[in-house]
Amino acid sequence: MSQEVIEARIFRFNPLTDKKPSHQVFMVPCRRPTPAYWILRQIYEDIDRTLAFRAHRCGHGVCLGCLIKLNGKIVKGCETLVAPGAKVTIEPVNADKIVRDLVATS
Repeated sequence: MSQEVIEARIFRFNPLTDKKPSHQVFMVPCRRPTPAYWILRQIYEDIDRTLAFRAHRCGHGVCLGCLIKLNGKIVKGCETLVAPGAKVTIEPVNADKIVRDLVATS
């Protein structure tokens, strides 16, 4: 199976340094459908260590710590698969209360 990529357009904003939110595009290598949470993990671990997101997860869709907006729809990041070759936009659930990037208060 050849390696493909997922084009992930990620919401970025640090209220302490940025005047307004923006999006950054990352090309994430993958070989099979990948949970959205693992796309964020891979970006953080292999591409950009400054990406802020809730790294704690139960992995079973129970704790809801992985909630994100994927292409405008609120989903559980640990359960929602993204296919190789897909283009996705990942944003925080509550963009009005940003701590940094994908981390927001409720």
